[in-house]
Amino acid sequence: MSEPRDATPVTAAANAAVRKALPFGDTKDFEDVARGLIAPLPDGGVIKNADGRVVWDLSKYSFVVDEEASLADVGKRGGHRFPGGAA
Repeated sequence: MSEPRDATPVTAAANAAVRKALPFGDTKDFEDVARGLIAPLPDGGVIKNADGRVVWDLSKYSFVVDEEASLADVGKRGGHRFPGGAA
């Protein structure tokens, strides 16, 4: 495997242009992600392609439970269940 090299001048210039163009001072997105919020999913997490066929259905993953979630949190998320049947 080769050793890492410095970026070429062209790559360094492109990276610098992106750094200037994007609002890196705005940390709200990072704060939202740290809290676990990316964005609410429309249509209950069901995503369809242009033909109307379901290509992603988040409800199929409702068995996944956050191990640190309290029972109250589970109720707020729509009744997902803990293993063993607790709501």
